Amino acid sequence: MIRLGVHLSPSSTAWMRPLKFDYSDFTFSPPSVSVSLKEDHLTVKVQFPCATNRRCSLGRCCPISELIHPWTTVTVYNKQNHSEYQRRTVWTQEVVSHVEFSGLAAGQNYCAVANFSFPTFSMAASPKSSPQCVQTVSQSVLLPAVCLGIGLTSLLLVPLLAVFLKRPKHTALTSENQPETLASVQDPDSLVPLSPVPVDPCDIQLEFDDT
Repeated sequence: MIRLGVHLSPSSTAWMRPLKFDYSDFTFSPPSVSVSLKEDHLTVKVQFPCATNRRCSLGRCCPISELIHPWTTVTVYNKQNHSEYQRRTVWTQEVVSHVEFSGLAAGQNYCAVANFSFPTFSMAASPKSSPQCVQTVSQSVLLPAVCLGIGLTSLLLVPLLAVFLKRPKHTALTSENQPETLASVQDPDSLVPLSPVPVDPCDIQLEFDDT
């Protein structure tokens, strides 16, 4: 029930007859959407219309999602083939709603629309938003990009592979030459003779043979 009153004086108010209304009498403005595409993943951002709120300062937009937690329905459809579509309904508990879609075909135009409804009465719903469209990347564009990436990777890997294959041969030659060097160092002819050990004269014994 709702009624309006007019202040005739500080102590007198004239009230109109109360009127009954229900959720079907609610009227909402449509939300606005924006889309962003990454490979075959599409993200739809839904922004809700401003609502009249006495707690909202003058000149500031207070989205209706600050007052209620609406059900938000987002539909993504193929612009050339409307029978190809995906639909998500989420319970929005934030000021802005983000809904993600995947599995989009390459080289196609996809459009997104959204609307919202009162959480406890789905008939109290807003009109659909204006569509926002985006085109997915075609396979004919992806293939040259993939080939270019493979080519650049090959140019970087081939020199590294060549250096890697050359290094074991150099190491093997070095290991073959090493025993000869050790053998030349250990040659008895090249060894330096040891210095004589000093002997105490008292340790020397002299014997004469009578024969």
